Amino acid sequence: MNNMNLTFEELRKTKEELDSLKKEHTALKAEKEELERYVIHMETEMTQLKQFTRKQNIEIKGMPQEPKESLTEIVQAIAEKVEVQLEPSDIDVVHRVPTKEPTKTNIIVRFVSRSARNKLLQAAKKKRLTTSDFGFADDSPVYINEHLCPEYKALLGKAIAKKKEKKWKFVWVAESKILARKTENSSVVHIATLADLAKIV
Repeated sequence: MNNMNLTFEELRKTKEELDSLKKEHTALKAEKEELERYVIHMETEMTQLKQFTRKQNIEIKGMPQEPKESLTEIVQAIAEKVEVQLEPSDIDVVHRVPTKEPTKTNIIVRFVSRSARNKLLQAAKKKRLTTSDFGFADDSPVYINEHLCPEYKALLGKAIAKKKEKKWKFVWVAESKILARKTENSSVVHIATLADLAKIV
């Protein structure tokens, strides 16, 4: 009898220990999930802050680089082609940046005001520019885009891939926001995080 009582007591203690471990596991799991949500929140805020610092910028892709070029004159030439009046004083900073292709660089332009940037950006979207417009022999496209931070560029690439996979018609960038639409009459979807890609169904 004593042995049976001892066994029951051991089983009771083991059960209590298991129950305690389960509670501890549940608490740790909840804490881990809360920390993961906090990390995602902080990463999203950091990315949004990075993008905010680019709100007055554009990125020019496809413009060949020359040894003695004036980047300010190139920006003014683009403005002239898209019929936007732009003074050198409208440009704060302009410089080239490397790309994944060693032989190619893009041009980043920071304007003094957001309105000056938007005028040029909106006009450029309505006109197909090529290198021949600027005196080069070939006829390669020149793109004028919003300047996205690396995280947004990666997210845009994933959104475009998802668009193709799900046969949506539109993915575009407006005012530093990545937007998507299934058809001309569908609601616009805002893609701000990787989780938002699930909206493209």
